[in-house]
Amino acid sequence: MARELGNLCYNVPGESIYGEITLNSIRQLTQYFSFPDDDWIHIVDIGSGAGYMLCNFAQCLLELGSERKIHLTGYEISAERARLSREIIPQLLEKDCKDMIEWEIYQADIQKQTMLPRTVTHAVSFDKTFTPALLAHMEKLQRSCPSLTNVVSNHKYPEKYWDLVARVPCKLRGSSQVMSFFVYKKKT
Repeated sequence: MARELGNLCYNVPGESIYGEITLNSIRQLTQYFSFPDDDWIHIVDIGSGAGYMLCNFAQCLLELGSERKIHLTGYEISAERARLSREIIPQLLEKDCKDMIEWEIYQADIQKQTMLPRTVTHAVSFDKTFTPALLAHMEKLQRSCPSLTNVVSNHKYPEKYWDLVARVPCKLRGSSQVMSFFVYKKKT
């Protein structure tokens, strides 16, 4: 599904360089997902960068045989990365699955958001530089989503609200570095 576009998204002038987890690592993470009985899956990526991770999650869900419609939502604070993702995502999604996938990218500061879309079923957040205050705000937003079942993060979440499903070692694109990612299920 995803076509390689080189390092276009990694070296935006004036921005820090970041990495995303590999497609194989995302395959491992999706094995631990719970799915609602609805006809759709809605993934939100906080700090969505150029959109590669959103597209890779969609690809993995399709590989798992999902016939549900997939909605991808990205929140990116960088105007340049948000713009770039709007150009890249249509190129990454294969033509034959476009009727199964809808997407939107918001150039927004997540700290200024009071809620996430109510239809979110899965949330992804990965950034080594997220502050404790930002993480607490994101977790509160995610917890308030009525349809949300799973969260994937490289940060630990409060056991009071979340059950740890798995700790998965994940590789970063273009690196030999391995980081632990946590898959959580929201307590009901």
